[in-house]
Amino acid sequence: MISISATEPIASTTDETLSEKAYRLIENMIITLELAPGARLTEASLMMRTGIGRTPVREAVLRLVTDRLMEVIPRRGLVVTQVLPHEVVQAFDLRLLLEPLMTSAAAMHAAEDERGLVMGFAEKMIAAANRDDPIAYLDADNMFDITVARAARNLHLERVMNPLRAAVRRGWYFYMGVSDLVPTAHAHAAIARKIFDGDHNGAAEASRRLVGMARASVIKNGLGLSLV
Repeated sequence: MISISATEPIASTTDETLSEKAYRLIENMIITLELAPGARLTEASLMMRTGIGRTPVREAVLRLVTDRLMEVIPRRGLVVTQVLPHEVVQAFDLRLLLEPLMTSAAAMHAAEDERGLVMGFAEKMIAAANRDDPIAYLDADNMFDITVARAARNLHLERVMNPLRAAVRRGWYFYMGVSDLVPTAHAHAAIARKIFDGDHNGAAEASRRLVGMARASVIKNGLGLSLV
């Protein structure tokens, strides 16, 4: 388990509401262990940490609870959830099934500007990995996923994928820290190129390889288990 000090992430190049910004900032704090599992929180403390007002923070907290990054415990308030190995593996398994559907749909339906954004975020991931900047990598990875999900034009799939993305990203950083960022960044770039070219079969296969590679790394190297 490697702790990374989270700083203000790079600004996204897509419009986001204050609620979305609050969610992104708090999620980064949880994933990078600035807010460790079991940490007790209040809306007021999160407002101070993010510099964002009560209503957007409250909306972000509701999403974080839905995504199982936080939970509300009677008489204790908001608590950061524990990272459970079996839940991480389950999230990877589901993402392995659903990610190819999403990237394939994005390759078919993405607008021209969305294709450019996906390529741009992949390039930012490669640059961040090369300079060993996990925070910039995490933010670019998050925006890559958000852009692909929106480009897929499938609201139901997007809603299902949101908590899976959070669980996988958190599991990766909890067990793997900053290892393997360069190969995973290039794997994202391979997906981005297929989406940019409109190659839906290629995008599906590239995403299947990425999620499979990440799953294998976490199970074998992070959890010390045999692959199943």
